[in-house]
Amino acid sequence: DGMIDPIKYANLQETSTDDYSQRTEYNVRDSDGTLIMIIGNEDTMDNGTKLTVNMTKKYQKPMCIISLNEEHKNINEMEILEWLMINKIQILNIAGLREQTIPGIYQQTQSFLRNLLPKTFN
Repeated sequence: DGMIDPIKYANLQETSTDDYSQRTEYNVRDSDGTLIMIIGNEDTMDNGTKLTVNMTKKYQKPMCIISLNEEHKNINEMEILEWLMINKIQILNIAGLREQTIPGIYQQTQSFLRNLLPKTFN
């Protein structure tokens, strides 16, 4: 949210509104696929996350929903790596619940992605 630093983010484009729905739509539209991070099942999705799912359907973009539950992390890594390869994802939109909705999800997502992303270059 807010103004984009044109030097730091030279390839990003601001939306004409601060309404999250336009940003969500553009993020899905302009990516090759969307990875949605949740905790629990799909019933835990908030309206913004549901909008992301709907936008992937509208633009017919690949989508992968991953639950960050501890017991599924190894399966999730393999699933995501395969999904990225099969769909030839170069620009990945990462979406999901906000920290204010699910405390701790930011840290769990960050940790998961820091472990996963280096494996995409192997």
